[in-house]
Amino acid sequence: MIKKYFVAQGSNKEGPYSIEELTKKGITDQYSIWTEGMENWLNAQEFAELKDILQRSPPPTPHEIKKQKNIAAIQGALIVSLILHIFVGVIVFIVAGGFLHGEDLVSISGNLPKPVCFSDGWDAKRFYLIVSFLLIPSPISLLNGYFSYKAIYINPEYVNRATKFIFIGGAILIPLTIFTSHKYFSALYPAKYTSSAVAASSDAMAPAVPSPLTAADSAEWLANFVLIRGGEFMMGSPTSEYGRDSDETQHQVRVSNFLMSKYAVTVAEFKRFVDATGYLSDAEKKSNTENWRYGVSGVRTKGEENHPVVYVSWNDAVAYCKWLSAKTGKHFRLPTEAEREYACRAGSRTPFNTGESLKTNQANCEGNSFSKKRQNTVAVNSFTPNAWGLYNMHGNVWEWCSDWYGKTYYEECKAKGTVTNPAGPESGSYCVVRGGSWFGRAGNCRSANRYNLIPDFRLNRVGFRLIFVP
Repeated sequence: MIKKYFVAQGSNKEGPYSIEELTKKGITDQYSIWTEGMENWLNAQEFAELKDILQRSPPPTPHEIKKQKNIAAIQGALIVSLILHIFVGVIVFIVAGGFLHGEDLVSISGNLPKPVCFSDGWDAKRFYLIVSFLLIPSPISLLNGYFSYKAIYINPEYVNRATKFIFIGGAILIPLTIFTSHKYFSALYPAKYTSSAVAASSDAMAPAVPSPLTAADSAEWLANFVLIRGGEFMMGSPTSEYGRDSDETQHQVRVSNFLMSKYAVTVAEFKRFVDATGYLSDAEKKSNTENWRYGVSGVRTKGEENHPVVYVSWNDAVAYCKWLSAKTGKHFRLPTEAEREYACRAGSRTPFNTGESLKTNQANCEGNSFSKKRQNTVAVNSFTPNAWGLYNMHGNVWEWCSDWYGKTYYEECKAKGTVTNPAGPESGSYCVVRGGSWFGRAGNCRSANRYNLIPDFRLNRVGFRLIFVP
C-alpha cells in the first residue's frame, strides 16, 4: 500500500499526497506534513526518510518548469519546420517531373560531373538542380537551430521568435521555391503545349498529306522513301541503359540496302485502300466501334488525314502492303525488327537517335509531369527527322514489324555471331511493335525497346510504316 501524506497550510488541510506529489509541490517542512489519517506530525525518523527521498529527487524550479515547456514548444515548431521542408521537397520533385524515371531528361552538357550512383540513362544536370533547390531551406534550418539553442539553453523567451521565424520563413520559402523551380524548368523544358501550341508544332507545320503511292506518280511517291544503305550495327541495348528489358541482349547484325517510308501510313492513304477494295478491318469484322476511321478523341476530322492511321492490326497492315504491291507492281512490306532499329538509330549508339535523352519538343511522347501532354497523335511529318531523314521514329505511334516476337531470339542470334537480315522466329503468337507512342514516356520510345501484341490487336496508338523492296 502506497503511503499518503497530508499538508497543512495555515488552517487549510490538503491531501492526501504521494511522495512524488510532495516532491512536485516542493514541500519539505516537517511541521507542514502529517501522516495518513491526520493522526500526528511526521516523527524525526519519518521526516528524515522523506527528506532524503525529496533531496534525491529535487523538485523542479519554476524556471525549469518553464524551460521544459519551451523545449516541448520548440521541438513541436521544429517538427512543423521539417514537415514544411519535406513539402517543399515534394513540390520540387513534382515540378522536376520524370526525375525518378530518368526517361525524358535533358542532355548532359559540358563537363558537368555525373553522380557515380546513377546509370548512363540518368541526367546529372537535373540531379544537381534538384539538390540546389532542396538546399534553399538550409539557411532557415540553421537559424532555426540557433533560435532553438537560445530558447532551450539560454533564454526561454527566444522560443517565440523561433516559432514565428519558422512559420514566416516557411510561408516565404514554399512559394519562392515553387516559383523559382517553375521558371527554371520552364526554360529547361520550353515545350508547354496548349491547344494553339500543338497546332503550331504539328499540323500547322506539316506540309500537305504525302502523295498516294501509285505507279502513275512513281517519281512523286518515291520521294516519300529514303534509301537506307545497309551495314553492320550492334542491335539491342547495353545492360547499363536505363529502362532496358531482359529481351534486349546486344548482338551484331548486318542488314542489306532497303528503302523506308519517311512517314507512317496516314489516315488518307489507308482510306484509299479501303475505298478501292471495300476492305473490312479486324475491328470492323468484330463490330468494334473504334476502327481505322477513329483517332484518340473520336472520328477523325479532315484536318487529321495526315496523322498516322491507328486502330489497325498487324493483319490490316499486311493486307495494305499486299494491295499496294499488287496495284503498283512493286514489293511493299512491313520492316523487320532489325531494319526498324537500324533505321531508327541512324548510326547512333545512344538510347535515342537524339542522344541520351528525348524531349517533348523532339518527339510526340509524354514529357515531364509539369508539362501539359498532347494526348493525341500529330501529323506524320512533325518534328525534325533523324539523321537519315525519317520522321517520328520515336513516339507518335507504335509501328508494326513483320517479325514474330521471340523473348530469347536475341540470345540465339548472339550465339551465331554476326547475323545477316534476321527476320525473327519462324513462328509465334505475338508480333513485334517498335517506336513508342504519344501515350508513353520517353523510355518506351528507346531505339532498342521491344513490345509485342497479338496479330489482330488494335489500339489508338498503334500504326505502321512501309518498306519498299527495289
